[in-house]
Amino acid sequence: MRKKYILKLSFLIAFLFLKSIIQAQPISFNTQTLGTGYNGANSFNSICFVIHNNNSFPAVLTSVSNYFAAGATGNFELWYSATSIYGAPGTVSAGPVWTQIATNNNVTVASGTQSVVFPTLSFSIPAGATYRFYLASPTVTVNYTTSGAGVTPNIFTNSNVELIVGDYTNAGQYAGWGGAYPTPINNPRGFTGTVTLNLISTPCSGVPTAGTANATPNNPCPGVPVNLNLTGLTNAGNLFFQWWRSTSPTGPWVPIPGSNSPSVMYTPPAGSTTYYTCVVTCQNSGGLDTATVAGPVIVQPFSPTSPCYCNTSAATFTADEEITNVTIGTLNNTTTCSSLSGTACTGTGTASLYSDFTSCLPYPILYKGLAQTANLTVGSCGTFNFINAFKIYIDYNQNTVFTDPGEEVYFSGTAGLSCVPPTTVNATFTVPVTALSGPTRMRVINQEGGQSSATTIVPCGSYGYGETEDYVVNIVTPSPYDPAVQSINVPTGTCFTANETVTVQVANYGSNTINLTTNPVTCTLK
Repeated sequence: MRKKYILKLSFLIAFLFLKSIIQAQPISFNTQTLGTGYNGANSFNSICFVIHNNNSFPAVLTSVSNYFAAGATGNFELWYSATSIYGAPGTVSAGPVWTQIATNNNVTVASGTQSVVFPTLSFSIPAGATYRFYLASPTVTVNYTTSGAGVTPNIFTNSNVELIVGDYTNAGQYAGWGGAYPTPINNPRGFTGTVTLNLISTPCSGVPTAGTANATPNNPCPGVPVNLNLTGLTNAGNLFFQWWRSTSPTGPWVPIPGSNSPSVMYTPPAGSTTYYTCVVTCQNSGGLDTATVAGPVIVQPFSPTSPCYCNTSAATFTADEEITNVTIGTLNNTTTCSSLSGTACTGTGTASLYSDFTSCLPYPILYKGLAQTANLTVGSCGTFNFINAFKIYIDYNQNTVFTDPGEEVYFSGTAGLSCVPPTTVNATFTVPVTALSGPTRMRVINQEGGQSSATTIVPCGSYGYGETEDYVVNIVTPSPYDPAVQSINVPTGTCFTANETVTVQVANYGSNTINLTTNPVTCTLK
């Protein structure tokens, strides 16, 4: 009898062990084999990458490898952040933003291949969490890839887990930053290595624990998605999630469409105050639980001069190209290489690099649904003539970013422009009828080499030579009938006689066609 119990106990232990093996799913991401162009041709001391676990159970990070062009021996560090996901990582050190996961000293890496620098990790990424990781060495050169044309993809997916690298952007901010330890400033840079994780799930039963709802950031800029996630959630499979929002911590609650995962991104409107919670249901038992309410999340109100607009669009060098004139509607602003004083107003920033002319009044009016024309002139801050290009961006939906569809309103083309002598282009575009009314921001960029492709110039990010200028335009819905004098050809004489002719050009800025037979337009010269 005792032998039978021992056999049963042994079988039970073996079954449980086998069950744990079955439920443990190892996955890996190797950017060099899964992607194109991840060659590690660039390097410094550190690189960032992001992992998003979109499962209803944790993903355990078990190892990290990286490509090294040269063999070396040195110390390595691995850090993570739950808040610095995109954009500049800042100085990576112990504190509220960054936490050290592990160190590994006297690691020898081989040349021309990937080497495992952290082979025995056991770091849990919670269900629905998005973490940014920082791989660094104070002494060893860490290779990575300069993201750009030919490097694809920038997001790798396996078993509902995502590895996010390089030039992947969120709200105009790159995920991949690399550079000097401990403050990487080069971007975008792509992680050139391998990470392995272990997914372990158990089917849910009874009533699950929803835990605590979290919403970050809690004071976002307009248009910035809020990351909603849960902590203290039951680590089990077969869970169903539904997120809810309210203007009060006690409701009434409105479901957020498509928010059926433990971590979701939701973009609340500008100036709003919102609370969030999540109802978690076990699909096996029907039991459900409601998470502790998160909030308030107070979105900053929109302003065309908001500091939420990225200020990273600027040239690095003052030589060569500069925008010398921008004319649109009533705005006519001429500038020189060495000054921020324009003929329309005085700007702020750095002459020949970035100029903020959002204080120029009155704001030029742009009519919805009608063709608009802007004249842009590029000159040279010197004697050199390099081919360049213009782009215009307008924040039509007023969410403080220029990356939404249709907000790149003009590109001067791949043929390129000369800056010696100065060249003026006539930029024509039509404001969509869906654009929000009122003052909004316009960004004009001239970039040396910007003609290389239709995607070379981007609304945020530094470049070598050229200039960025920001303005405010006023978007208006046209009246049904709105005739106005567009230009007057004044006689050359010093006085008017019966034989002199004054030519007046009239344009209809309204949304309806004017029938001059039934509705004649008269111009009176006084």
